Amino acid sequence: MTEQVSGNKNRIIKSSLIVSITTGIFLFYLTGYVYFLWMVSIVVLSWSLRLLAERIGTDRKEIDFLSLISIIGLVLRILSVIINSVYPVLYLSDAQTYEQEGMKIVEEWRNGNLFFTSPSEHFFYYTYNAIIYFLFGFHPSIVNIVNSFLGVAAALNIYVICNRMFGYKAAKVSLILCLFFPSLVVWQILNLKEAMVVFLLTAIIRNLYYVQKQIRARTIVSLAIYVVVLTITRSYAGIFMACVVCVYFLIALRVTVMKKVAVSFAMVAAMGIVTYKAGMGFFGWEFLKYYNLDTLDLFRNTRYRGGSEVLLDMHINTLSGLLKFLPVAFLYFMFSPFPWQFGGTMLQMAGALENILWYILFFIFTLPGIYYTLKLKKDRLFSSVLILILMAFTGLYCLQMGNMGFAYRMRGQLLPIYFIFASYGFVQSYNIRKSLKNR
Repeated sequence: MTEQVSGNKNRIIKSSLIVSITTGIFLFYLTGYVYFLWMVSIVVLSWSLRLLAERIGTDRKEIDFLSLISIIGLVLRILSVIINSVYPVLYLSDAQTYEQEGMKIVEEWRNGNLFFTSPSEHFFYYTYNAIIYFLFGFHPSIVNIVNSFLGVAAALNIYVICNRMFGYKAAKVSLILCLFFPSLVVWQILNLKEAMVVFLLTAIIRNLYYVQKQIRARTIVSLAIYVVVLTITRSYAGIFMACVVCVYFLIALRVTVMKKVAVSFAMVAAMGIVTYKAGMGFFGWEFLKYYNLDTLDLFRNTRYRGGSEVLLDMHINTLSGLLKFLPVAFLYFMFSPFPWQFGGTMLQMAGALENILWYILFFIFTLPGIYYTLKLKKDRLFSSVLILILMAFTGLYCLQMGNMGFAYRMRGQLLPIYFIFASYGFVQSYNIRKSLKNR
């Protein structure tokens, strides 16, 4: 049986390579260079998703489902990238900055300066842009296509987590939500950090689950790499997840205390070196010490503009002001733009329509899903960690709440984790209705 499965995998790899190369040569002569890159990207990345499905799936039916649904999700994203490239509708100033800085790095490389300093917390994402431009030329849509692939890979991470925790039915629901929820598609087809951040977050959470079940050096090393890369991509997220990982190691690892301490110390040391070299101080202290009520209040009142500003008459530079602000900020972060705010920019209109679906998912399935999860004895520690991560990031973004566009964008970073509980709530609700119907 093992030899047969291995043979099937080899045939899939060989046939996919042949199709990819043949299609690439044909398109090279048939179309222009950019169109050639677009089409080859679809072929090569679809083939990569097939290989991921082979690793994740346990039988042919599951592998075929994962391959089909993930490739559909990828093609949807890439077609959206192509349409947006031909008829630009979605474009944010952040993307332009990443493109410009990426090209500056490419110029440095072409001038022979392989190593140079760039004191910016965005340096890794600038370099990510630079590598793609260096390899393929300045074609910004290629970065968006790679981001699309990361978004689909993040959805597969969520599938694995949900499948291990709640079973195949809930995992399928979570995968469909992560692949086709509109705002996730929107933020993952742009040259923004969101796709990479979501992929890294879900990869860290997936590996935390693996560590809880079985300790492997490869899992711990990859977990450390994901945390480090997240730190140099979005600093506060990486530093927080490093703390979560260290505490989780100390509590969950089934090894001696000395080994727990050694692993945690290695993680702290690695993070300390990376953050220090990135100019953030040891473990990000120079970066974190500026996060006080005064600077946060100034930040949220001056940083976010664009026509959808909210709550600017409220201030959080005092404890009483903070306590009044947080409940209102939570409502705006989680649920704005509200249906009665339909209008303004295209994103605001799309957000107001999408949020009707989000309200149903949150109140009817996510909250019950969290309740059902906490009642389970299985994976109670891991479930508590997931809820802690959601609460911490939601609280942090509430403190910065000053713009509905900000809420729409940052909430998309957390939606895949919320969908883990929403999928379980959906399956449990379906089972309850089915049992009542059969009585």
